[in-house]
Amino acid sequence: MTPNQADYLLRSLRLIETVGRCGSFSTAALELGMTQPAVSQQVAQLEKLLGVVLFERRHRGVSATRYGQMLHTTTTNVLTQLYGTMEIIHGSSSRETLTILTDYGFAANWLLPRLSDFEEKHPDIDVSLLTTQAGDPQKPGNFWRSGLA
Repeated sequence: MTPNQADYLLRSLRLIETVGRCGSFSTAALELGMTQPAVSQQVAQLEKLLGVVLFERRHRGVSATRYGQMLHTTTTNVLTQLYGTMEIIHGSSSRETLTILTDYGFAANWLLPRLSDFEEKHPDIDVSLLTTQAGDPQKPGNFWRSGLA
């Protein structure tokens, strides 16, 4: 499956789930950050691809056909499982991050030679080093302060 096909599939899953839950192309469009005609067009393309009508268009909203209900149920289950798995992965891989903002000279001459010792002692902490030459840290209005006196 190409990245474009995967992207189309995921967008279609989210579209079907949202339209089925909302019962309206307009409400689904607002939730998805799309226009109502774009939602309608994508549903029509999916219906053409599958060869069935998924949603009956009514005066006020839409209602899922038998096939639309089947696809909505499956889509909801798939997305629920996918989001749950992603939360588990994110939760297990989330680590603390120490962000250090300093000038280049301090980072190069003092901090970097000592950074590997810190990482050995604290392997569960990610270090993010940001260097700047924004000016004198002691001047009012600067966005950072030096910890050195």
